[in-house]
Amino acid sequence: MNRSLKKVLFPLVFVGILLILFWVRLQPSDSTGDRSSERSSQSPLMVHAVVTEPEMFTEHFVTTGSVRADEQVYIRPETSGRVTGVFFHEDSPVNEGDLLIKMQDDDLQQEKRRLSYEIKLAEIRKNRQKTLLERDAIPQEEYDVALNQLNTLRAQRDRIQVS
Repeated sequence: MNRSLKKVLFPLVFVGILLILFWVRLQPSDSTGDRSSERSSQSPLMVHAVVTEPEMFTEHFVTTGSVRADEQVYIRPETSGRVTGVFFHEDSPVNEGDLLIKMQDDDLQQEKRRLSYEIKLAEIRKNRQKTLLERDAIPQEEYDVALNQLNTLRAQRDRIQVS
């Protein structure tokens, strides 16, 4: 069979089969008419029904499982040392800047006291240098050195307070 004949013959056969199926479907059948007459002569159809009443709906269910925390925090100190106090409870909220854990800081407190004494001495020295500078008894450089020493000590104190 040649190709062009196949291309024409197969679609024609397919369309013919579809037309036959539609024609059979559209023809009235005698069996459906008989069944409808049989149903009308029989007793009525029995139905089981339930009357419903409104009631409250609760969105509650019980299940088993495990719960994981939504958020968690790992607290690690920047310096090693012994913890001397814990100032929060588990599952309690904390605010920024709250004291959570206190570590042994005796050496830092001692350094802070030493710096406070040095700052007082440097302030006295700066005030003296300022008085002498106003009288032109010393050069500007000596006053600047005293002021720089005072500012350096204050910076060291601030660094210790942050720790």
